[in-house]
Amino acid sequence: MAFFRNRPSDIGGGAFGAAELDEPEERDPVRERARVKAFRTSMQSTTTFWKLVSVHFLGCVSHAIVIIYIVPIAVLAGVDEVTAAGVLSTLALVSVSTRFLTPVISDYIGARGTMATSFMWQGLPVLMLFWAQDPWQFYMFAVIFGIGYGGEGSAFPVINRQYFGRGPMGSSFGWQQFGAGSGMAMGAWVGGALFWLFDSYTATILVSTFTSVAGAAVIMSMEPTSRMLIPNWEDTIPAVPAAADD
Repeated sequence: MAFFRNRPSDIGGGAFGAAELDEPEERDPVRERARVKAFRTSMQSTTTFWKLVSVHFLGCVSHAIVIIYIVPIAVLAGVDEVTAAGVLSTLALVSVSTRFLTPVISDYIGARGTMATSFMWQGLPVLMLFWAQDPWQFYMFAVIFGIGYGGEGSAFPVINRQYFGRGPMGSSFGWQQFGAGSGMAMGAWVGGALFWLFDSYTATILVSTFTSVAGAAVIMSMEPTSRMLIPNWEDTIPAVPAAADD
């Protein structure tokens, strides 16, 4: 917090391209708090907001299982430890490409369909682990899964903007991140619990696939991103009394 500021004027600078005569905008802290509250209330009053929280949760359960258990799954299939660790490194490396590309694609064709595709691309390839035995099969899985895994989460800021506009969504987006963190924790736990219960990774693999497919279904149940859901949220900002003159 010591190094970041909200506006260039906070450190005596100006926005790039702004005229020198432009006066820095003065913001009333009381009105800013009212604005944040109005946006948060409007955003969280929509069903779509809570669906996005659940989508975060489902997607993270799915890939947390793969991230945590792909190495022991490969080792159990007879792959040596170093080669199995390379499978995890490969899917992480491949995911970098779609982390960059997915937001761009989402801006052009809409985030909803892009995200649903990524969720399916993340979930269905996990079924390959049922018959993967050789190292090349696990590495092929890593490449295919990595594409979906990288695109699964990087479009969330885009879909939030398309649905809710450019309001102050910090605390509301925090709820979505809570869903993501909870999903990562749940996926890491449930994969091991299912292995302990059944002495195989069959149920673990099925849960990873199911949660991704369920996330895609929830995404497609949401409204098209071509229409903003709360266009008039600023009308709900209460009037702030002007400060009395001294």
